[in-house]
Parts: sequence; structure tokens; C-alpha cells
Amino acid sequence: MNLVTFSEQSVQLFSTDKHADLRFHIETSFNYAREWPSVTIHHREAALLAGDLPLLFLRDGSGRLHLVVLLHDTKSSPINPQGRWVLKYTPAKLRFYPFTWVKQGSESKLAVYHNAPHFKGKGEKLVTSRHKPTQRMRSILSHLQPVQAAFDETALLLEELKGLDLLKPMGLTFKAGDKQQQLNALIVDKVLYKQHRTISPRLRRLLHLHLQSLSPLMAVLEQNSVPEEPTLEAVAASGDMSGAVELLLMDACRKYSVTADELKSRKRHDDINKARQYLAQESESQGILSDMAAHLSRQPATLKRWLSDAS
Repeated sequence: MNLVTFSEQSVQLFSTDKHADLRFHIETSFNYAREWPSVTIHHREAALLAGDLPLLFLRDGSGRLHLVVLLHDTKSSPINPQGRWVLKYTPAKLRFYPFTWVKQGSESKLAVYHNAPHFKGKGEKLVTSRHKPTQRMRSILSHLQPVQAAFDETALLLEELKGLDLLKPMGLTFKAGDKQQQLNALIVDKVLYKQHRTISPRLRRLLHLHLQSLSPLMAVLEQNSVPEEPTLEAVAASGDMSGAVELLLMDACRKYSVTADELKSRKRHDDINKARQYLAQESESQGILSDMAAHLSRQPATLKRWLSDAS
């Protein structure tokens, strides 16, 4: 399944044997997506959507980052009451739904959201009597390949972002259809972003679009008096150790005017030393000392030594 956007759905690897009787028809309405909180996009789509929808980041269960557009900003939706997509550009994941792919090692495999409405009722078969893909299936595959390549490029950019320690949590609550939904998203810390000098040009452009796209959302949130971002204690208590580590690291960078790269380096000066001591103290008090050590590519014993230096 798409672990980020379609959390209530399941995905199956496409098989000409298992799906020999599957029948597909094109859905003319997007009503099936009305309650989706977000949809995953690739980096080339960011400029096409940032003017209309907020760009956010989500982390899946394996720790991978995904770039998404928010489909509900607490006041409107790009899907109108008639089920029509009202924006000029439609994200690729929506256009090709219910077809997708899953990664197995370095290889991508075709997959389907088999419970999608496109597979309910009458439709055309996707597999011939000889268990070969039909012309329709071959056409879908050929159109998916360049989209998949764009998502592979995006994954590399997000791996770079993951190593920069620029993200902070942002909790969103909104009504989608008849349901009250919550989304635990990530956004870039603007102060740390401006301080960072080693971001690649392509990632910097993506982050610039991301920050620009947040302006209307932030205005709505401020108007509605949305609660402040989660505290370190609350994040650690929830069991999100990666989130707690990132939150504490950002706090140390702000507090002592240092960068995450400097804290990971072997440099030593007064501000860096104080920031490291602060990290060690807070990590130990929140029970994330080993997680912080791993994030900084150090041994837990090193952080304990920083603790002793502080006393």
C-alpha cells in the first residue's frame, strides 16, 4: 500500500495469475478520494501545485520521508461536491490510481489498490486468456514508468533532506467528508533552513516551494488558534524516538546558534560543547540517549562523557 496517503487501503503486487479475472473501468469522479488527507507527489509536481495546496512531508513506518500535498486545509478541498478535481493540474498518483508500484530491493514492481471502485462492477480485463497483459495494461505500464522515475529522483532528494535535521513536527486536525482526521506532518524549520549552506540546488528549490506553499495554511491555523507544536516530552512519551531526537536537535541548534552538521562533526568550541552537553542531558532525561547517539554517529558512551564534562 501507499503507506503515506492511502492508509486505510491495501495494495497487492500485480500478478497475471492472481488478477486474471480483475476488471477495470475508468472512474469519472474523484469522490473516492474525498476523505484522503493528502496525496503523495514527486518533486517535479511541486511547482505545479505549491500555489494551490500546502506541500508537507510525512514519515512512514520505516522512517522514509514522502512529499505530499494536503487535500484539506481546514476550509476547502480541491474536490468539489460533484467529485470533480477543480485545480488545473492533477497529481500523478491520482491520475494513475488505482495503479502504483512497490519497491522490492532496488526493483520496482507494479501493484494495484485492489479495493478501489475502479475494480467494482463491469469493466475490461487486464490479463488475456494466455495470462499476458492486455493492450490497456501495457499502456498503463508505459505511462507509469516516467512517473516512477520522477518518484525515484524525489526519494534521493528526501534522503538528502533527512540527513539535514531541518524538519519539525506539525499536527493537523481537519474535517474530511464526515470524518474528523488528524495528520502528523513535518515541515521545514525556516530559521535552520536559512542558516544551512550545504543544501543542493534542487533540494533548496523544493524547500523554497514548500515554505511558500505553507503561508495560506499557517494563516488559517493562526486564525483558528491551533495548539502549539508538540513538546519534546510529549513526542518522546508517544514512542516516536526519531521525532524526539529531531525536535531536541533543532532545539539545541536554536539555543546555541550552531548547526546539526557542527554537532555531528569533530569540531570543538564553546557553543558546540555547550550544545552537546545540553543534548546529552536532555537525551538522558527523556530516555533517548542511545537514539541520539546513533543519530549523531557516536557511541552512547561518548554522550555520557559529554554529561560528565558538564558536571
